[in-house]
Amino acid sequence: MFGSKDSPPPTVDKKILPDETRVSYWYKCPCSLLMHQINEIISLDDLVGLEKVHIVTGGDHGGGCLQMIFKILLRYHAKECISKINEIANAAHLSYNIEILKDTA
Repeated sequence: MFGSKDSPPPTVDKKILPDETRVSYWYKCPCSLLMHQINEIISLDDLVGLEKVHIVTGGDHGGGCLQMIFKILLRYHAKECISKINEIANAAHLSYNIEILKDTA
């Protein structure tokens, strides 16, 4: 869930709602995680023929939690793309309440 042992550590916390519901959450600094993942998945040889780098972010609020991810996609003219998906935040809560999401993700 938190990546490799050398990846930046997550911030883990909880929020207690007025009705006593406990919302557990964690997140990682996207910039730190991005730098770590680039250093981990890309070698100098991978830069040869590199045409484009795409960084895509997104999220899904289903299955009882909000998950935020980013994807690094390296595109080449003459070889297969290199792609890596990383989860950067997770808040365990069933309802889509923007105030809760602002505080936890």
